[in-house]
Amino acid sequence: MHTFTRGIVSVALLSAAAVTLAGCAPTTSADPTVSAMPSESSATPSATASAAPVDFGAAPSRDGVPACDALLPADLVEALVPGTKPVDTLADTPDIAGAWAFTATAGGTDCERANGVSAIDEVLPTMKDDPAYQGVRLTVLPDADADYADAQTSATSPEVAATTVRCDASDSARVYCGGAVRAGSAWVDIRSVRVQDSADATPEAAEPAFTALLAATAAAVEGSALGSATTEHGSPDGSYTTCDAANVNAVASKELADPHTRGGDASAGIQQYAMNRLGGSNCVFEAQGAGEQPYAITGAVYSVVPGGGWVVERRLDAGTIDRADRVDLDGLPSGAAAWRSCTDLACSIDVVDEGDWTHFVLYERVADEPSAGVVRWAEASLAG
Repeated sequence: MHTFTRGIVSVALLSAAAVTLAGCAPTTSADPTVSAMPSESSATPSATASAAPVDFGAAPSRDGVPACDALLPADLVEALVPGTKPVDTLADTPDIAGAWAFTATAGGTDCERANGVSAIDEVLPTMKDDPAYQGVRLTVLPDADADYADAQTSATSPEVAATTVRCDASDSARVYCGGAVRAGSAWVDIRSVRVQDSADATPEAAEPAFTALLAATAAAVEGSALGSATTEHGSPDGSYTTCDAANVNAVASKELADPHTRGGDASAGIQQYAMNRLGGSNCVFEAQGAGEQPYAITGAVYSVVPGGGWVVERRLDAGTIDRADRVDLDGLPSGAAAWRSCTDLACSIDVVDEGDWTHFVLYERVADEPSAGVVRWAEASLAG
């Protein structure tokens, strides 16, 4: 058994299931000065914009992709994390990371069973009224023999490789399991989180259940088209996005930083390889430092998903994004569209431009006015 060190926990949740532009953009872009107040056009939904057609692009083919209930059998998931239900994360979960769409957009699939809390909403340590995520997430990337091998050999040690199967306890009262296998030529990755709220919620009890689930899922993938599919892509690339926090810090009330910029021994996972196949970007900005609790808290998330406009279309169709909340942003390209959505915890901006998706999330726990702040952040990034 291993114990997670403080500050790693929220990264573990997102990097495996996901979670990592100017201001949240790669540092190749300029970092313009952000105005103190949002522009009038960006603060008000636009009737003209609402009438303009949008090119969401085509959703990836699902031919030969097994259904999620076949890939995450309910009985095996229940043995690992009790009390979860199937979740159509990309369509129905209000607060998401765009990185969760990388593998599906690259021709793979993504499935989740959870307790109704989004992984990026969780706060550690969890108090009585705080959201506590429990769930299992599956990610499959096809045609990934070389990527899988690269992830194993590029890790600083086998213990921290994203492919290594292991269950660990954290000092935030969680049991985390994670690991991967090859199924045919596909990379199958599963991550789970369970709150330690009973005597059997231990790494020792979880590991047999996790390995049984991973084996069953791998068999289902290997026997499907995903196990032998070929896709067009370059050489394996597990590099992280180089993130600049200047723009997001201009609208945040707490100083945010990207954990991979700070350094650490985290190795690349399936999301990084899928991201780089697409030419995408992902930044997770956390509040951690003087005056903060010892756990990193997700404060803002930025993602660019080339070809990911289909996700926004699905979220609009599901009502997760309100079509009436379409807004004009300063710097929005001609033909592009943007929507602003807010929950009790965060505000998001979704931009679709010629089928590509750019996603901004700003949490109220790090911003006094997240609704206005996320607009200013998005406009600054668009200006770059």
